[in-house]
Amino acid sequence: MKRRDVVREASAEDCASIAAIYNEGIAEGRSTFETETRSATDIDGWLGSPIHPVLVAESTGLVAGWARIAPYSPRACYAHIAEASVYVRASMRGRGLGGALASALLERTEQAGLEKVIGKLFADNEASRRLTARYGFREVGLHLRHGRVCGEWRDVLVVELLLEIGVLGIDTDDPVIVHAMPARPPSIPTPPMTGAKIMHTDDTPPAVASGSGTNSIRSGPRLA
Repeated sequence: MKRRDVVREASAEDCASIAAIYNEGIAEGRSTFETETRSATDIDGWLGSPIHPVLVAESTGLVAGWARIAPYSPRACYAHIAEASVYVRASMRGRGLGGALASALLERTEQAGLEKVIGKLFADNEASRRLTARYGFREVGLHLRHGRVCGEWRDVLVVELLLEIGVLGIDTDDPVIVHAMPARPPSIPTPPMTGAKIMHTDDTPPAVASGSGTNSIRSGPRLA
């Protein structure tokens, strides 16, 4: 039977599956500094923003991966900048789902009126580096010994994409249906001014799953 893959907006019914996929990535320790597992309730708090979408990829009815755009900072000057994450279930990697999620997420982000997307990757995550390069991200710089996970210091690569420059075509060997996304909202609400530094929901680079063991577009689970 031919596999049927769909990328669509996440709903409350998907929260348990998203949490399970994220927790799988956390347990692997190869794409995020995060160590605390997430619950469906935690994930539900991500939903509902017209500016910062959460998408899922379904493969023959199973939620096989997710992608998310999160605010880069609460400061007003960064209102049009976002951080991306992509995660794919370990058993479903290598099927083009990471690329399909990344493509749909970037398109949705552009529709939302955002100008730039950043990602943070573990520097040795070659799958994520290939994925971000495929979609036009440029490598900005390297944070050396930026954090410890599983007892090891890890370097973090920062990448960025100016949305008018990126390539948004879906890249997958199999047809993926992308459900229609809402039209671009009229304006982006300006977040309240604050001097506090950004606290990311998942304090690590994005994880992308595309053809190899880890995935961080960060598809680590940030594009953590």
